[in-house]
Parts: sequence; C-alpha cells; structure tokens
Amino acid sequence: MNEGFGKLFWGFLFVFIEIHFVFIDILPDPIGYILIYTGLGIIVSKYPTIHVEKARGFALALIFFSVPTIFIAQNEIKKQVFTFWSTYSFLLEIVQFILIFYTFQVMLELAKKLESDLLYRGTSNLLKVYTSLFVLLTILQTFGMNFYSSTLTGLIIFLNVITFVIMIIFLVHLRQFKKWP
Repeated sequence: MNEGFGKLFWGFLFVFIEIHFVFIDILPDPIGYILIYTGLGIIVSKYPTIHVEKARGFALALIFFSVPTIFIAQNEIKKQVFTFWSTYSFLLEIVQFILIFYTFQVMLELAKKLESDLLYRGTSNLLKVYTSLFVLLTILQTFGMNFYSSTLTGLIIFLNVITFVIMIIFLVHLRQFKKWP
C-alpha cells in the first residue's frame, strides 16, 4: 500500500496545484491523474473492492478529459460566465469530486480492513467536511452571479480558503495511509 498511496499523494498534489509558466501548466493534471490511476491499480491488486474500480474509471476518464487544463488556467475560466470553457470547468470539478469521493470510500474500506478505528473516524469526518464544503461552494457559485453583495463574494473566498486547507489535510491523510502495510 505504501507505493499505491504514494502515487495517490503525488497525483492529487499535481491536480491541486496549478502553476502556469506563460501558458503551460508546469504540473499538468493528466500526469496527476495517471499517477492516481496507477496508484489505485496498485491498491486494487492488494485490496480488490468495487470502490477502487470505480475510482480508477473516473481517474482514467480524467486523464483524457483534463488535457485542456495543461494550456488553460482554471482560475481564468471561472471568471467567465456561460461559455463553453466555464461549463467544461464546472464538469471537470464535478468529475474530480466524484473521483475524490470514491478515493475516500477506498480509504474507509481499507481503514475497516486494517481495523483502525481512529483512521476510519478521521477519514469519515474529513469526507463529511469535504462533501459539505463542495456542495455549499457549488451552490453559492451557481447562484452567486445573481447577487451583487460583497458579503457573498467574501463568503465564497472564505470557503475557498477553507477548501484549500481541507485539500492539504486530505493530502496529509493520504500520507497516513501510506504508513500501513
């Protein structure tokens, strides 16, 4: 599991960090999804479960679906409203959320198999917080264009910062799973 969760860690790090040099992403998302796909492949060889197969399917789809993100900055796309690229970005976020959700499910199943109540509870709580934040941000961003309030903008920025912190905690949590045999 050490190698599998190591690849998951690096894969999600590639996906979460977006650094563009001129117009090319230095840490391209498709490479991150390839690492996630191979990491899940290593995990499924030791612990075959339906959630690993589902997560691998979404990772495989994201390898190809995320190719445009190499050349297009996601934060620039989000500034546009009702364009092809804003729709693409929204769908990419949804599919990425599903991949992370199934990755959490894999982690929960492994925590049960390892009989680690502390690891299971930590993963479960992190999943609840991540899911709640994702749903809340999606709702606010969807309906936020109808509001002119700076309060709503401040709330969205605050929730984005919290989501960033949750992503760091998720990466640290993946490292905790790497320690298990």
